[in-house]
Amino acid sequence: MAAISDPNKIALFRLCTLRTALRLEINGMRSSGRSAYATLKTEYGYRGNRAAVLAAVMADIAQAFTTMENQA
Repeated sequence: MAAISDPNKIALFRLCTLRTALRLEINGMRSSGRSAYATLKTEYGYRGNRAAVLAAVMADIAQAFTTMENQA
């Protein structure tokens, strides 16, 4: 089993998890807790509707993976 210990990779993993949760919210799934959309808007500062936030998150994730590949 692999473990993620680098703080940057942990933050990226959390962003990927929120992206997946936002996709589920867009498709109609609801949860009893705080929504991924609200978390992304308040903690990460994204703006716009759910589709715009999802597009921005996906672009940021792609950029982060590109940056990680270039550093390796």
